[in-house]
Amino acid sequence: MKTRDARYECLRILAMVFIIVHHIALHTNAGEIFSYSENAFLLQYLASFGKVGVALFMMISGFFMIRKPMQTKKVLNIVGLAIFYQLFFHFLYILQEGLGFWSLPQELLKNILELSQYWFIQAYVILFLFSGFLNRGFRALSKKEFLRLIGLFFLLFSLFQFFIPMLKNQIATLLLPYMIGAYLQLYPLKAKNKKKFLAGFWICSFLLWGSIFFMQHLPKGAFLRNELHYPNIFSINNSPFVVFIAVFLFLYAQNLSMIPEKASKIINSISPFMLAVYIIHENVWFRSELLEKKLYHFSDFHSPFLVIQILFYTAVVSIVSVGIEKIRYFIKKKIVDTLKTARE
Repeated sequence: MKTRDARYECLRILAMVFIIVHHIALHTNAGEIFSYSENAFLLQYLASFGKVGVALFMMISGFFMIRKPMQTKKVLNIVGLAIFYQLFFHFLYILQEGLGFWSLPQELLKNILELSQYWFIQAYVILFLFSGFLNRGFRALSKKEFLRLIGLFFLLFSLFQFFIPMLKNQIATLLLPYMIGAYLQLYPLKAKNKKKFLAGFWICSFLLWGSIFFMQHLPKGAFLRNELHYPNIFSINNSPFVVFIAVFLFLYAQNLSMIPEKASKIINSISPFMLAVYIIHENVWFRSELLEKKLYHFSDFHSPFLVIQILFYTAVVSIVSVGIEKIRYFIKKKIVDTLKTARE
């Protein structure tokens, strides 16, 4: 079995943490996060990193998939995992409400047709289905041609999306960072001083902070505020700030020395469950019944410790979601091993 590179697996975990922070910032204070106040500004800034997390996740996928054909088994595993948790939490909902089990087949059919309730899973699976063709095409390009293609995508789906609504496309949202990750696999960017990547990350993070602050303090009726609607408009999917923050983080990790063995084992034992963590914590029943009613209920939007609360919730949600998936994986492995033994 091939050993995972803990540098990229650590990035995978960080990406999911960013995504969880984004969802908690939104769901904990829905509506108020788009108000114009100090805490709203802090929440908008934290939530912005969810988009960075999506970009990072796709860069990692592109980095490792560029040399591979389309993996049908992996697509089925992703879809199966999403359907499993949809049915599992629907089963808990049935028990909670005292409903009949007749709705389970209907729920199964609905999930198969919709590929789950999550936009990311839907777009990710569609991209996966075309990955073999895309990868072959990307590999056929010269270094200069591939860079030009990425530049064209960046121009259209990062810069021009602010002015042309049809360019806000979910597939393109995932494809641009996927292409960047693939490019960095084929043509690694090595640097003697990796600190410049870290400096780039902090500079872009500061610019992102500044863009949200700027939009927050525009006077009512200002053209930009009316046209762009939200104070965090510059942190939407694939915005230049989001793309560059993700790229600098990726390059920093790529140029790190290998992570010590003990730390690598811990990281590699957690990272394979990150997609399941996304599926679990964004399930409607799990979020409404366990998170919003039992956990987020205690948050105070006006508290000076709101950011600490959000980070605490992130830790709790991450640990609980990983724990649930580890239990599922353990039970599945036991069943598979038992069936194998019975056949022998």
